[in-house]
Amino acid sequence: MKDGFIKVAAGSPLVRVADPDYNAKEIIKTMRKAAQQRAKLLVLPELCITGATCGHLFRQRLLTDAALAALEKVAEAGRGLDMLVVLGLPVACGGRLYSAAAVLYEGEVIGLVPRENVAGTVFSAPSGEELSLRLPSWNEARSFAPDSLFESRALPGAVIGVQFAADR
Repeated sequence: MKDGFIKVAAGSPLVRVADPDYNAKEIIKTMRKAAQQRAKLLVLPELCITGATCGHLFRQRLLTDAALAALEKVAEAGRGLDMLVVLGLPVACGGRLYSAAAVLYEGEVIGLVPRENVAGTVFSAPSGEELSLRLPSWNEARSFAPDSLFESRALPGAVIGVQFAADR
């Protein structure tokens, strides 16, 4: 932060529909480019780990598991980058499917935020609902809630909330 300002980057990596491994590599390229430009916050598209047009494939455990594995790869690739990264993926939790934003910092997934309002789909969480999720890299289950707030050393004194366009 310089004079109270931070450099924020919005990225749009090339993605292949239903190919989380390929998409993770493209996301990592985008992260490295933003880091070279000294961005402290990088925001990537909703569902960029899988692509947004997977249709019925979103209901396949193979895709949601691959998305979480890709998320872990992306997080690990961020180790050593002094930048907060927000990116989207589908998350299966409690027998339901959510479009979620993952917040990453220094090689870790520090939190997930489910989308609240997506009319007519299974991709949203009822307002005020708090879920519990455990990722392979987490020692314990953590809350997974729409109103989560995040802090990081990349943005001293700043508190970041994640909101999807149609959510409020």
